[in-house]
Amino acid sequence: MVGILVITHRQLAQEFVATAELIVGNMENCIGLSLDPELPVDEL
Repeated sequence: MVGILVITHRQLAQEFVATAELIVGNMENCIGLSLDPELPVDEL
């Protein structure tokens, strides 16, 4: 099975996944990963 990883800054990735799930239903293999631009690279 294929998985989907959505990576964005701040909380945008989780919101993209949540919006898509409103349209198509639960997506078990889709994960939203948000990166905070304020964090140092070694903490990402």
